[in-house]
Amino acid sequence: MTKIEEYIIKVLIKNGVLTADIVPEISEKMDIGLTLGEVLIGDNYVNQDGFVAILVDIYRRKQITLEEVNEKFYIDTKTFLQGLAERSKLMYMNLDDVDVDFRISEKAPTAQLKKYGVIPVKEDDLNMFVAFSDPFDMDAQDRVQGIFNKKLVKIVVADPNQIKKYLNK
Repeated sequence: MTKIEEYIIKVLIKNGVLTADIVPEISEKMDIGLTLGEVLIGDNYVNQDGFVAILVDIYRRKQITLEEVNEKFYIDTKTFLQGLAERSKLMYMNLDDVDVDFRISEKAPTAQLKKYGVIPVKEDDLNMFVAFSDPFDMDAQDRVQGIFNKKLVKIVVADPNQIKKYLNK
């Protein structure tokens, strides 16, 4: 069991969701190839929302990556990002379901957008809605606000792979 998995188990025990006597059974199931997420959610120890909340906390502290969330914890990217946005009081957008206005991107240097992993998605009279690969990168937020200095930048959570795809169009 990894340190992150041990941490998750400890949090669940501390919060009364699990008892210490169930940990060997969870470990056995993981030894045969199941992920911690598959065991905890599949055996109804936690619901998906509760598990995502724990992962969001760990992700925000940069202790796991988005890829690890999917591969090691059995949570798909869209579900995780939606939970991340909700818990962070940010907007989530699936860029494949939105008409990205590429004319907005022309207002900023492409090299800067790529450097910070961002793409402007839409704007209104007061705001510029910008999808960030890392919505917690304060430097990127400051730099992007400088680029669109006449509008308030609203951070949008989106799949980093979708952002890359749109930046390369």
